[in-house]
Amino acid sequence: MSNTYGITWSAFGLDDNKAFVDDPELWIKEWGTLDATLKQFGYVNYQKSFKSKSDYAILEAGIPKTEIRRDAVKQENTLEGSIYQLQPEVMAILAQRLYDDTPFEYPATSGKWYTRLMFGSELPAIQYYSAILKGKTVDKKAVYLMLRKCMFAAEDYELQLGSDKHAEIKFKIFCMIDSLPYFHNSEWPLVSKYSKSNCGTTLSDATVTISSTTGIGVGDYVYGTGIPDGATVVSIITDTSFELSIIATASGTVTLTFDDISHADRKNDSIARFLFE
Repeated sequence: MSNTYGITWSAFGLDDNKAFVDDPELWIKEWGTLDATLKQFGYVNYQKSFKSKSDYAILEAGIPKTEIRRDAVKQENTLEGSIYQLQPEVMAILAQRLYDDTPFEYPATSGKWYTRLMFGSELPAIQYYSAILKGKTVDKKAVYLMLRKCMFAAEDYELQLGSDKHAEIKFKIFCMIDSLPYFHNSEWPLVSKYSKSNCGTTLSDATVTISSTTGIGVGDYVYGTGIPDGATVVSIITDTSFELSIIATASGTVTLTFDDISHADRKNDSIARFLFE
């Protein structure tokens, strides 16, 4: 049987440097906002759990029934934890509620000003995020969990406001498919990403010249200076030129980045990944 998981068997063995005892930091940013930077989410409880749950279709035969094989038909990837920071922005994300940061005086003429987090009969539109959990092994090697597209959800939003310990809000992050992973997080690693240098673009023209079109596929997404968002390769014109789905917005000789939609492992890298230093 072929090694479909890409495992190197000689890597197995006892290695106490791979032990993980850490309080990893949770960083988030708005998904789909290209200029958004990661922000640390706050004081999150050191106990955090990443869960990957699968449901299976099971083929059975005979009496008594005996399992022949099982195939995954559903998966759910989540990150669970709790946060101690009683901050309105954090609470708005976890409760999926509207936060109004415009100060208002209450009571009138009191000189005391407040902002407000509102719970009403309607919910705002769902907001998606990208997130990174940053930790390290005992030998100080980085281990990152990168969630490409996710949403915070709390089926039971509970906040203890009277206690002998700091207030704590439990949360659950659901991971989802990002169909354009490079577009939304261009600095993150992506298995299907490749680059081509010395690409010639012309203002208001969809044709791009290049020394060789080898490796470029029709349908691949294209990113770079002078290339509009969402551009793809429509056709390979010659061995040294290809056509975009949208005309270029600038002339120049640039390095372009491509997302290979036919890459064999692209779908394996569309939800989350661990990075090991």
